[in-house]
Amino acid sequence: MALFRVLGPLRVGPDATNSQPGRPSERALLGGLLFHANRFVSKARLAEFIWTVPPSSADANIRTYAAFVRRSLDDAAPGLSARLETRRGAGGAYRLAVADDEFDAAVFRALADEGRSRLTAGDPSGAVTRLRRALSIWTGPAGEDLPDTSAVRACVADLEDRRTRAREDLAEALVALGDPAAAVADLQLLASRNPLRERPVHLLMSALYTDGEPAEAVAAYHRHRRTLRDETGCDPSPRLQASYVRMLRHAST
Repeated sequence: MALFRVLGPLRVGPDATNSQPGRPSERALLGGLLFHANRFVSKARLAEFIWTVPPSSADANIRTYAAFVRRSLDDAAPGLSARLETRRGAGGAYRLAVADDEFDAAVFRALADEGRSRLTAGDPSGAVTRLRRALSIWTGPAGEDLPDTSAVRACVADLEDRRTRAREDLAEALVALGDPAAAVADLQLLASRNPLRERPVHLLMSALYTDGEPAEAVAAYHRHRRTLRDETGCDPSPRLQASYVRMLRHAST
């Protein structure tokens, strides 16, 4: 059971619907601790999660925020504040002890990695089961109620990239299972949101081609090539071009 959630709004406790530190600064502190779960995090590093430019009072403020976080942890589940450890000296640091099965991001990573391993091993059915479970954990954009600081953005970007890869892996597994139609809609969304990313375009072309829509597969390639040329001045990779030529021949027969 996840006690800590960042795949969507930050939430703490067995009831993930309403337990959270109340103020943005406290959520940012807790978010920084969760993104570095089980490791001591310096106050200087935690300040990067809270402020774009830390104030001169950052050290004292962080101590205050940590006290509020302790209270919010106990409000979420009695005794949970014991998980938050303090290390004094050399600027000070904090560590939040979190088991892997208590943290939604850790559960997601484990399932997504297992899904990819199953896909690589030639078990698309097992991959689909695990990847769907992994993606079902998400309730919104990662850390969506955390401040927009560079440290938060970097951690969120890593999680969102893993989410994209898991969606791509799921689409590939569905195509391998002979169900390309189930993958098309999500691949179209991924391709539109990541216009310079090649893999969703390649998978979309493959799904459309396998589903008996070679002309649509060719059209997807042309859209990607135009975007790539407009944005970077480059052409698609040789691998994608080879897929395009094969599908173009089929579409013209």
